[in-house]
Amino acid sequence: MESTPVAPTLAGRDFPLGVPGFTYQDLHREKRLAELDRVFLDDLSEDDPALAEKLATWRSRPESFDAIARSRLLVEAARPVARFVARLFGVETEWRAQAAAAAPDAVLFRFRRDFLLRRAARAALPSEEDLPALEREARAIEVELFGELPWESDPELATSQMGSELLDVEAEHIEAVRQKKRPSVSEETRRRTAELANRAASASPDLPRPRDSSDEAALEFLEALLAHYATWCKARLHRPELRREIAGWVSFRLPEPFDFHRLVQTERPNPALPEERVGPVGRRRRREGFRLTDPRMSRREVLGETHYCILCHERDKDSCTKGFFDAKTGIRSTKRSPKCTSSAGKATRSGRSLSWRSTTRCVPGRVTASATTA
Repeated sequence: MESTPVAPTLAGRDFPLGVPGFTYQDLHREKRLAELDRVFLDDLSEDDPALAEKLATWRSRPESFDAIARSRLLVEAARPVARFVARLFGVETEWRAQAAAAAPDAVLFRFRRDFLLRRAARAALPSEEDLPALEREARAIEVELFGELPWESDPELATSQMGSELLDVEAEHIEAVRQKKRPSVSEETRRRTAELANRAASASPDLPRPRDSSDEAALEFLEALLAHYATWCKARLHRPELRREIAGWVSFRLPEPFDFHRLVQTERPNPALPEERVGPVGRRRRREGFRLTDPRMSRREVLGETHYCILCHERDKDSCTKGFFDAKTGIRSTKRSPKCTSSAGKATRSGRSLSWRSTTRCVPGRVTASATTA
């Protein structure tokens, strides 16, 4: 006769933590949590006295921090908290490995913010007749000027690395040539620019070339490269035949228009039967047996969504909870969802799912904006 399994005892669910003198069960005791917090603060005071002082001030006088200062403090403090929690549970090696694996992807989100949103999105959409020549120029910039990048194994990463490097080199030239913020362009940057110019001179005739060896000519050359590539990226964002190549690229997923009256995008394929609706072909997922049709996000996709959160919070633009800033009135306007009793959260795109991020409560049985729906 089989015996009934016995529930584990309290001692059986206890084990030492990575901080000497503390065990797992201490995490359920208020007094011990306060003591653990003091250990964290003592460690922080040794590692980063300035941050420890700011955190102590915020705890004692939170009203002394405005919204931006508070948001930046929370983001800054999250880093030592993460280290402390990793130490607490003895997963520091795994934590460092994950951080090291994610570090190279940071350039993707810098490229999305500084190049796609600020340049490509504002560029003029090229005509269909100009696309062949535009593509030749873009491919020449990629392969002939930056051939050492991983275009075959990871073209998205290569694109982001190339764009970010061009932005950095251009920025230094602007500071020296136009803004006069620095006495001259650094020798390292000047050598890199000359290397790109030499490659362009021996490459495709479609590429721009500097008119001479001056820093002014170098800046014009860099601006021409960036302008050409921005126009190409604009075409890739808007031309269906070009979007297929970048369909899975996190860096090219930009915010989309949002209509509360059309939460689910549909199409009417049959004019004779207007009530017939189907989902967009590009976003359909074939069902294979009883497995999930949504394989969930990859690590790179998760990082892409997280980047938006950190970017917004550090600038007091977290419209999820505060509404949208109205440039005309100079105040935050709370835009309401027709289905919610309070301000609606923003919808962020993840390519194959609509992710809501909000703290609002909606009318029961209608929409829950605080959930993440696929």
